[in-house]
Amino acid sequence: MRRQYELFKERALPDLGANIKCGNSLIGPDFRKNVQLDLLTDEQLIDVNVFDWNRSFSKVFADGGFSAVIGNPPYVNAWTLFETAPYIRDYINNSGIFLSADRHWDLYVLFMEKALEVCRPNGLIGMIIPYSYALQKYAEISRKQILAGTEIHRVADLRTVKVFGKVPVITIIPILRKKKPRANNIIEIDGPSPKATTYHPGTIQPAHRVAQARLKKLPEHMLRIDFTEDVAALVAKIENDSIKLGDITHVNYGAQMSSKKKGVFGKEYVLRDSKVTATCRKTISGRDLYRYRANWHGRYVEWALAPEMYGSRTPWFFENPKLMIRDITGNHRIEAARDQTGLYCDHTILCAQRLADLPATQLAKAGTARVRLSELYSLDFLQAIVASRLISAYYYWVLTGEGVRTGGGFHTYPTTVRALPIPKGTTMKDNANSKLITEISSLGARISENNAKLQDEKSPSRREQLAERIQADDERIDGLVYRLYGLDKKQIALVEAATTQ
Repeated sequence: MRRQYELFKERALPDLGANIKCGNSLIGPDFRKNVQLDLLTDEQLIDVNVFDWNRSFSKVFADGGFSAVIGNPPYVNAWTLFETAPYIRDYINNSGIFLSADRHWDLYVLFMEKALEVCRPNGLIGMIIPYSYALQKYAEISRKQILAGTEIHRVADLRTVKVFGKVPVITIIPILRKKKPRANNIIEIDGPSPKATTYHPGTIQPAHRVAQARLKKLPEHMLRIDFTEDVAALVAKIENDSIKLGDITHVNYGAQMSSKKKGVFGKEYVLRDSKVTATCRKTISGRDLYRYRANWHGRYVEWALAPEMYGSRTPWFFENPKLMIRDITGNHRIEAARDQTGLYCDHTILCAQRLADLPATQLAKAGTARVRLSELYSLDFLQAIVASRLISAYYYWVLTGEGVRTGGGFHTYPTTVRALPIPKGTTMKDNANSKLITEISSLGARISENNAKLQDEKSPSRREQLAERIQADDERIDGLVYRLYGLDKKQIALVEAATTQ
């Protein structure tokens, strides 16, 4: 470089020294006005490292901002920041500078907003961020910002590759253009090549395409990068041929078994290991509930204490026939089982009762038409439909925005359970489908019965036989549900892929 400079009396490359700045990208000069500085140590002030973007890059912002913004922002959630630098977290929460500082926000979400701020119109933004950005509730405002204010050009889906080595985080890289998105904008989704390894994606290759306009309509503006046009068409087909479970059932949580007054007692206070009084009732929780199986492990709830509970529910809510759904799904599968034995349950289970099974005092609220419609659906049929792969796939594609992904599953809520699709009432009356419906109902009932036998069976060989029959019946139900909805091989493959652990 020096010899080139001496030869031509000028640099081969421009001097970039003035372009490199060091400072806190998120904290500007207003920090000094909004924070009581005399409460901070000199070390803390140095650590804050206030940065003035406009002053440091005055020419850039006079010209509209940066042409491109790229980054690998820090992944630090709000709670961690509160422990390490509470004055920074308080400043961000109280200053109102970042609209995306919502709920238990993470620093990288704020960097996404800052990138939008410093990028010039029509400029490009590229960030490597956790995949949780696409789903988690705390990033909803940020997702709404980019869906409304940018045209998503492409997204590298790196979820199957540990790009940061042993660090337990899966990532995506969205590439955005700062402009109002076209109505027909298509997002190119890229993925690792077949030669990818555990820690290296190989050559990034096109995988599929997703319409940006469709993402804007999903719950919580989730960036469902697997919501292809084929998936969208299948979702529309399911919805066109369905009513909602909430149209024919009453849905709510089980009992909140803690005290009305905060801190007086928790659930264990009302539970018993035996029926010590006449008012004890058999009870289960979410960890006892699986597909086609509600395992009672000998525990009771002392219902005489119901008036002292935060949310006790009325006895008929538990004692009537019902469909029980765990509040956290399995890995891509809804955990649901019918109960006709009057089991009580806590709030980690949701209960759905056919309107036709409600007490007379409740029927008027439900409405005559809905009650009559619910009579078309047996509890065994509803159990089989809700436990099927098709409904779990729909739930995964459309309804998971109602909650947070927890490990392999999602939270369920009354609103999401009510929104589960169920075959239309006209389908139930259709003679052409009557055999399908009868067989689906019978198979669902048989799986429940065999699961009950399996729980008590001691013989290894008999247990194996029961398990094989349960699996065969389960797979048979899925095939019948596909026929009921008229799915082709390609659509079946989409459902199977969405519900395979």
